[in-house]
Amino acid sequence: IAGDDIRAYTAPILANQQVVAIVQVAQDMGSIQDTMDGLLTTLLWVSPLIVAVAGIGGYFLAAHALAPIDAITRTAHRISAEDLSKRIGLPVTDDEVGRLAITFDEMLARLDGSFQRERQFTADVSHELRTPLTAMQTILSVTRQERRSPAEYERALDDLGEVTGRLINLTETLLDLAHREAQPT
Repeated sequence: IAGDDIRAYTAPILANQQVVAIVQVAQDMGSIQDTMDGLLTTLLWVSPLIVAVAGIGGYFLAAHALAPIDAITRTAHRISAEDLSKRIGLPVTDDEVGRLAITFDEMLARLDGSFQRERQFTADVSHELRTPLTAMQTILSVTRQERRSPAEYERALDDLGEVTGRLINLTETLLDLAHREAQPT
């Protein structure tokens, strides 16, 4: 066939170690080339479609896989020192993200407990400091209302000394506590 490529196979036929005939088979390569051209055209048209579908599918899979991370991020943005009650609350899963969410929630619970104890401690300390200061203010106010005898002034000073001693003891206790808290464990 003129102008077309062909594939030929030639094999000798032997009899008693002598070539008695030669067999030759040929096939026109045109149909194979047409098939290859059709496959190339199909790939050129289908490849962009496959890439687009894979890209869209990958985007949705990644968005689904990263949704818990986004929930963790949004929760972290809502949390402040004034309100540590927010939790991520993701469903419990035994994967890295699930363990991260559980660890984050546990950390928030510990921080919330610490802040609650600190607030209670601050309120208790304020009350403990206010009581002797109020007593001192009262002693001074009552003593200054009118002229007193030296014995009454001395008694007022003794009362002030006693309250001041309690205030000093309280302050030293607080300083010792703060010093112990500051020590590395």
